[in-house]
Amino acid sequence: GGFAPYGAIFQAAPNGCKRTIFSRDSESIGTVNCGALKNAVLFVKNTDYYKADHDPKKAYATVELVNIIEDVGCVLTAKYGAQGKVAVGQTSYEYGGKLYLSGDNGNAHSSHQNGRDADIGFFFRDQKGQLISMQTVMIDTNTNIIDPRFDLEANWFFVREFARHDLAEMIIIHGILAESIINFAKEDCGKRGSSCTQDDKAL
Repeated sequence: GGFAPYGAIFQAAPNGCKRTIFSRDSESIGTVNCGALKNAVLFVKNTDYYKADHDPKKAYATVELVNIIEDVGCVLTAKYGAQGKVAVGQTSYEYGGKLYLSGDNGNAHSSHQNGRDADIGFFFRDQKGQLISMQTVMIDTNTNIIDPRFDLEANWFFVREFARHDLAEMIIIHGILAESIINFAKEDCGKRGSSCTQDDKAL
């Protein structure tokens, strides 16, 4: 089976975050929509930085993807506590290839074939104001109104950390959500004035 970070060695980073150190390197073969995976590692169910509550057969990835999620989750939990854990959805099979949405046949993802991409949940506020992460965001396609529980501040912070990461190559977000997050970021930057960095403006 694939390597899982149970009792794994962790490497501390200067910012106090930690990354799982695996005993071998994974290899992503081909592309996300026509590929395979070698020496896969496993997203375990629950860690300090992320939670992966789904079929473990579809929870494999490259070392780099696990480390990206750990790095982003570390920053989020530093700000929001355990509520900031990244919710990781389906990633890849242990050896990659076509990943089915449910079961092991039928409709399949258009990507998720070589361990380099993941379904990630956005952040919402529940009735008690607690931050929760969910895979599905409801959008009224007639009015383009987003579920009012969608937390723009938390999701901008979330997306910004992915965009800043030197190993992250692409973030795919529904256009309506992306526009809302960008508009919030511009407004937030305007309010913060000189504390808004060039890095924030570039994103």
